[in-house]
Amino acid sequence: MKVHPELDHPEVILHDGAHLLETVTSNIAIHMPTSNPDEPEWVTPRLETHSRPFLHGVMRRYLLERGIIREDDITVANWEEARRDGRRVIGVNGLR
Repeated sequence: MKVHPELDHPEVILHDGAHLLETVTSNIAIHMPTSNPDEPEWVTPRLETHSRPFLHGVMRRYLLERGIIREDDITVANWEEARRDGRRVIGVNGLR
């Protein structure tokens, strides 16, 4: 999958040096590969209020409750791989 520059939207991604947290305006999710290459899954950073505080937004919570996305650690390296491989990285509504 090729990333199309005309579809890219600049966004500042917040991280703690190792793990992604969110963007300036929204929560984030990355389309991550699985053991079955035909079934990638959406992953959002794990919310840890003590060490990685960030917004637990409405859409993020909605998607988690329905099993559409799952929480896990997402590293800066994971994000760089996703961008390099042309995988989707999305921001979702960050409202509380």
